[in-house]
Amino acid sequence: MSAAELNSAPELDLDPFSLEFLVDPYPSHATLRDAGPVVRLSRYGIWAVARYAEVLAVLQDWKTFCSGRGTGLCDLAKEEPWWAPSIVLEADPPLHTRTRSVLSKVLSRPALMRLREDAVSTSAWDRWSHASRRRFCSARSPGASVGSSSTVNRC
Repeated sequence: MSAAELNSAPELDLDPFSLEFLVDPYPSHATLRDAGPVVRLSRYGIWAVARYAEVLAVLQDWKTFCSGRGTGLCDLAKEEPWWAPSIVLEADPPLHTRTRSVLSKVLSRPALMRLREDAVSTSAWDRWSHASRRRFCSARSPGASVGSSSTVNRC
């Protein structure tokens, strides 16, 4: 986007950090999209994009729209952060690429589906050893039967 286009960009007094926005962001997202491809948020003196094409372009151009200087209102190149910057969110390649490659293996759809299947098919009760269940049940009610969660009352 050229300097002339930025100078003519609409300006909104929208607060993306307000409780109203955080509780229901969709009306504000629509306002941003309707206002134009790039919008100036006057309250904070920042630029915002909300249309798919512009968001995609920003996310894919890490050299222009770097995350390593911060992803919030602070510019980490100019201010000392009061938090430990995230190696995932507030990082640019090559650090971000290395971190993402590790995380993508454990947070991929297949990996998460396996975790979900394990959680659904095996309750904590079923994972306990028979001896542990026997001790637990006899402590709560002597003489109680012990078996799997699907066949026996859980004490």
